[in-house]
Amino acid sequence: MGALLLVSGFAQRAGGDSRAEPMLISARVDANGSVIMNQMVIGDTVVDTTTKTGQALLQIREREQARITQTHGSIQEVGRAQIQERNGQIVQAHAISLIETAELVEGEVGEQVRRVANDLKEAAQLMAVAENRVEVRGGIARLFFGSDRVAVNEMKNQMDQSREHIQEMEQLMTNVTDEAVHAMIQEQIQNMETRLEQVAVRVQTERQDKGLFGFLFRN
Repeated sequence: MGALLLVSGFAQRAGGDSRAEPMLISARVDANGSVIMNQMVIGDTVVDTTTKTGQALLQIREREQARITQTHGSIQEVGRAQIQERNGQIVQAHAISLIETAELVEGEVGEQVRRVANDLKEAAQLMAVAENRVEVRGGIARLFFGSDRVAVNEMKNQMDQSREHIQEMEQLMTNVTDEAVHAMIQEQIQNMETRLEQVAVRVQTERQDKGLFGFLFRN
């Protein structure tokens, strides 16, 4: 069986939030000295990772973290400033995980969850493209004409679309009976909502940047 380990501490939130949250993990050490995780915490739910569903959710979370880490690692000097957060890409990472989680939901409910998750992914992709256009706005163009108004408006449109899809997902969640899967979907939704709030702040800030000749144009 091997020795049982209880590991407690603080971990970064799945959404890349810099705030730390407590995490309790139960694991065991096998005969070869390898640590095998037995449990993980999703929200307020403790999930047994020795079950088929638990293993699948653990792998989904690990892939999600890898995608987010890769996004943060791609930060580079573009446009007028260094990119601090690529919110569209991070929302997309959560949407991909939501699609993977939806595979664990059976029947018609599963099909509906997958459809909405794919809609979220598509909206996040378009939002990420618009966000990048805003970032690469050249210094001279921004100085004279302000932000890329078309790109900012597209960010706003896709943000609104994403919020509508999330509302639909929340309604579908009431029909998801597996507690662990329900908790994972809830976590991913909360992470996306946090990122969309940051997008909303960004949109408001960019709309105020009209440049020297911004008075000649309307949003």
